[in-house]
Amino acid sequence: MNLNMSWNNLIGSIPPSLSRLQKLTNLDLQVNNLTGQIPDSFGAMDALLELQLGKNRLSGVIRSLRTKLQIALNLNFEGPTPDSLKRLDALEVSDLSNNRFT
Repeated sequence: MNLNMSWNNLIGSIPPSLSRLQKLTNLDLQVNNLTGQIPDSFGAMDALLELQLGKNRLSGVIRSLRTKLQIALNLNFEGPTPDSLKRLDALEVSDLSNNRFT
C-alpha cells in the first residue's frame, strides 16, 4: 500500500497514528511544512520499505527504523549520525543531504 501526500502544504507534526497503517509499504511526505520529530512508532511499521520525508522542517533524533528501507531524509537533523541509520544493513538507497550530522 502506498500513501503519497507530498506537495500538499501539510503543516504541523507527523501524526503517530500513521504507524497504524501496518500494510503501508511506501510513505511519501516530501515537500510540506512538517515540523517536529519522526514518530518513534514508525519503527514498528514492518511493511514499510520506502520513507520519503525530505524538504520539511523535521529535526531531532531519528530513533528506530526498519533495516530494509529506502530513505530520503534531506531534512534539518544535526548531531551524531543516528545509530538507527548505522543498523540499516539492507539499505538500498539513501539521501541524507542537507543535514548537519557529525
